[in-house]
Amino acid sequence: MKEKEQKPHLGRNLQRAREMLGLKQATFAGVLGKSQQSVSKWEQQETIPDEFLETLAAGLGVTAAFIRNFEEQKAIRHFQRSFLTPDADTDHHPMDKVAELFKLLVQAEKEKMELLTNTQKAIQDLADLVQEVKRQLPTT
Repeated sequence: MKEKEQKPHLGRNLQRAREMLGLKQATFAGVLGKSQQSVSKWEQQETIPDEFLETLAAGLGVTAAFIRNFEEQKAIRHFQRSFLTPDADTDHHPMDKVAELFKLLVQAEKEKMELLTNTQKAIQDLADLVQEVKRQLPTT
């Protein structure tokens, strides 16, 4: 009697890959433009059509084959190579890009705080002006 070939549970593999990337279901759903409930449903499915698996895998930045053949140690090595080692073509370290984006985020936050402070000051100046005008109006 032939032993039945065990197929991987694609939904579980998808979930494990997503979790290794530190993504919440809601975040992954946002990347795909879908609901968190949809992601939950997909992660429970043993099989996922190939063309849809391609879309889901692309949302994680991996291939469908990566999801199909998911093995934790291979995944760890893949992510280490992808995110922690310099890019062979550009000689740039991926973490340099993260640092650059973080600097831009900090700068944007500083600009936002300055704008909010200026807006608050303008509102206070306007409120003071209204009070001054009220004091100058004749009382009845």
